[in-house]
Amino acid sequence: DDPACIRVCPVKATYKNEEGTVLVDYDRCIGCRMCTVACPYQVRYFNWYAPEWPPALRAHLNPDPEVAPRYKGVVEKCTFCIQRLRKAKEKAAAEGRPFGATDYVPACVETCTGHARYFGDLDDPNSLVYQLSRSPRAFRLLEEMGTNPKVYYLKQG
Repeated sequence: DDPACIRVCPVKATYKNEEGTVLVDYDRCIGCRMCTVACPYQVRYFNWYAPEWPPALRAHLNPDPEVAPRYKGVVEKCTFCIQRLRKAKEKAAAEGRPFGATDYVPACVETCTGHARYFGDLDDPNSLVYQLSRSPRAFRLLEEMGTNPKVYYLKQG
């Protein structure tokens, strides 16, 4: 809820959207890497080189045009598949129904074969992630840094 990377970005390329996800505007990023230094989680990475893939690996790239490879000179981080969220909201609107928390999950959650990842509304007392976050096994990384992270982990029971 209070990411240091937003506070240090001199061009406001790092921001938080209405859902609370920390994102990067790659067109605005100047590659100064201040956010990388400020991030206590070490989850940001700088693109030192232009993206290249051997022909045999190109078929494994995300076919979604909203997920174009970022270019040299910008800092990246996980977006929790923000493009999936946009599409889920558009689909709900096209179907004339309200968007629901179960309409969208990031790809890492959907493809986790061990079912070790969950995603949802931490403010909804009826949601599984809310209940898991209240478990005595739940903890957040580096809480003492004052960033109030929204990602929870569960200790083995």
